Amino acid sequence: MAAAAAGGRLTAILLSTKPGGEEAALAAVAAAHPGVPVTGGTVADNALTGEWRLLIGGGAAVPAGTALTGFVAGGGVATSGALVMLYDPTGVAGVVTTADGRRHTHSGATT
Repeated sequence: MAAAAAGGRLTAILLSTKPGGEEAALAAVAAAHPGVPVTGGTVADNALTGEWRLLIGGGAAVPAGTALTGFVAGGGVATSGALVMLYDPTGVAGVVTTADGRRHTHSGATT
């Protein structure tokens, strides 16, 4: 985080990472920047088949890794966050009856 390295105070971090990499990414950020609030989330495609892309510097889109954006605020500027999710209920529901790590392998009846 260049601004923090140049003497600014890092006040927030925006993090984006691939599915399954969230905990390791958060741990690495917490170790490097203790006490700095982190917001963000997971990039994914509709079927979790690995077709996701991270947008990084220079307009590149890459299939793996973690993208971080650091924010430096001063002069009494505070940071806060909000969770915004694009969710449209379908009316279809089910029960996961078997899972393998973060993937469900069998579902019960749907309604």
